[in-house]
Amino acid sequence: MVKKIDPTPLSPKQLQEYREWLAELAAEAAATGEYGQCDPEVWAYFDPHTGTGEQILSSLTERELFEPVLATMDRPGHTPDFDRVYVIYRKYLSWRYGSMNVVKFRARTLYKQRAAKRLCPPDWPSRVSVAPLLEQYEAKGTPATAEQRTAVEAICEKVRKSGQPIRPETLSNETRCLLNTLGGSWRKAFTLMGIPVAEKKHQGNVQSVNDMAKAKTKRSGC
Repeated sequence: MVKKIDPTPLSPKQLQEYREWLAELAAEAAATGEYGQCDPEVWAYFDPHTGTGEQILSSLTERELFEPVLATMDRPGHTPDFDRVYVIYRKYLSWRYGSMNVVKFRARTLYKQRAAKRLCPPDWPSRVSVAPLLEQYEAKGTPATAEQRTAVEAICEKVRKSGQPIRPETLSNETRCLLNTLGGSWRKAFTLMGIPVAEKKHQGNVQSVNDMAKAKTKRSGC
């Protein structure tokens, strides 16, 4: 039976207390491994069918909802392990996005974005340097020529000024040959210099999360 939503608004303090309670419940679940357990009396406070539960859910940002999911994805394949996500978060995600398939799709996108940010922190252009590349090359006993040094330094300087990753399709054959010589491959050379590579995006009929999450099903207890 669907519960009637209580329109009484929560104060900011009350809302924060509920959010902290949810975090404590999730921490307890992680400590015991009982992610799927939720006392019905506790769920009565968090159920989105109620005014309190609806306000708690609405206060959570997408990042806050997905944080428990992303924490399970640092493994081969980088797929979510929903069995290690506290049940209230699972219920909230399913409620907001319509199905766990949509949640899984969105989680993968957010995980990729986070991984890319780790590889490319905001100050990455200032860290670009030819030194690691030349050190590795010259460790083999062959010093780089003045022309080679000038060429790779010019690449680094260009990237520092633009603040943009390298696009492979813009590389000339001459540049690829130079980087292959110094780094073993042009991609490895860029990695050594600290320059990210912007992969060409494939265009297609990709459904957005909003398109995928059309119908929401009714939900009751945990």
